Amino acid sequence: MDILVISGCSGDKQFDEAPIGCEELDSTSRNDVLETYPDYVAPAAEMYTGDEHERVRQAVANLRSYADVTWRIVSAGYGLVAENERIVAYDCTLRDIDSVRDRAQRMG
Repeated sequence: MDILVISGCSGDKQFDEAPIGCEELDSTSRNDVLETYPDYVAPAAEMYTGDEHERVRQAVANLRSYADVTWRIVSAGYGLVAENERIVAYDCTLRDIDSVRDRAQRMG
């Protein structure tokens, strides 16, 4: 059995400081961001540390003992990312729907 889990990111991240904001993320290639901020990089599943994210991570681990699980995370900074995709800590949220729409249009 195959299961797809899609969850949201969290404002709480592995790093206390976020070196990059939404506008820089939108205007810089992902590879350049990774090279510029190597000390703030982690796989998406490890980057987010909020309570809900931790519950989803545990649920995914439990489901994997019964099924093939693909986990994707809706990231305010990066869009839809795989759990093992390396990302840089960032300061953006999904709270302001107008800015989310603007970002989606800028990202194409």
